[in-house]
Amino acid sequence: MDVTSKEEVVGNSENVFIAKVINTESSIPLSDVPRTQFRVKVIHNIKGSLDGEVIINQAAGYGTDKNGDKYIEKFKGQEILKEGSIYLFATLHDE
Repeated sequence: MDVTSKEEVVGNSENVFIAKVINTESSIPLSDVPRTQFRVKVIHNIKGSLDGEVIINQAAGYGTDKNGDKYIEKFKGQEILKEGSIYLFATLHDE
């Protein structure tokens, strides 16, 4: 999928919505890129029918190197979601 194409992103997403980040729920360290879970409050659905507060995962977060030092792992140009900020999300359901 070409993530720079709005049509492809919306077409490949189950839900597209505007939501406010309530808080960080957890961070899941993985072998390549950590995942951070956020609780968000849905403000407006563009595609799909989410309601209330939902948990979303962001492929970014904080890791710990072999010396025990923390670092931020993210994709180039990506920002870590901030509590209290409002974003447009395009998501897929993940069990």
